[in-house]
This record gives sequence, C-alpha cells and structure tokens, in this order.
Amino acid sequence: MMMLYAALCFALYAGLSSLPSSFLPDEDQGYFMSSIQLPADATMQRTLKVVQKFEDEIATQQAVESNIMILGFGFSGSGQNSAMAFTTLKDWKKTRGHDRAG
Repeated sequence: MMMLYAALCFALYAGLSSLPSSFLPDEDQGYFMSSIQLPADATMQRTLKVVQKFEDEIATQQAVESNIMILGFGFSGSGQNSAMAFTTLKDWKKTRGHDRAG
C-alpha cells in the first residue's frame, strides 16, 4: 500500500512539474480582445453607438496601433446586442513611458 501511495505522489509531482507555471505568457502578446454585450433587447443602432464610443476611447490611447470591431458577434454568442474588438498594441519600445511596463 505504501508503494502505491509513493507511486501516486511521484506521478502527481511529475505531472504537475511539466505543466506551465502560469496561464499568462512570459512576454506580452501585443494585443487584446474585448467583448461588448448590451441587454438582450438592444437594437443594432444602440450597439453601434456603444461601439463608436469604445472606438473613440481606444483611438485616444497612444499605445494602440489598430482596432477592428465586429458587430453582431461576441464571446457569449451572436446577436444585434453584441460586438467584439480586436486591438493591436504598438511595440513597447515605440511608446512613450515604455520603461514603466512590467
């Protein structure tokens, strides 16, 4: 019985030590995704207004290189009340204050 316990402990240790130490990458990937979800009865026009506000805010950020919006689709499904954004960031070395990152 003691041998079985030792074998299970060893297998557990070997299995856990081979897994990545974190869910986040060591390096910044340089992009992020955003999901916009309005109430279920929201119209496409209302969603578009929220998306435009989001785009206006993103455009003021100096670290943003580009932003692509998709209306009618989101992490929680599709519909006229949802949207997704794919935002690409500039290289840290090209942005002011990059020494504060990390």
